[in-house]
Amino acid sequence: MNLALGYVEEQFCLKCLSEIHGQDMDSMFDFVYGYIQSRDCFKKEWVKMKTREECPLPDFCVINKCFKV
Repeated sequence: MNLALGYVEEQFCLKCLSEIHGQDMDSMFDFVYGYIQSRDCFKKEWVKMKTREECPLPDFCVINKCFKV
């Protein structure tokens, strides 16, 4: 999500990105996820994570949206 939003030098969790952009985490996720899914260069990396256990920051995101049951 960082790269899709133009953050190349620094990495931010979804919670931090939401605060920076003045949105709640669900809205920020929906906005960026939609963009990521429309761009093969971003999407190919996103789909590599198959399970919740692979999430690097499960407490700082909306993991249920990333890994739908």
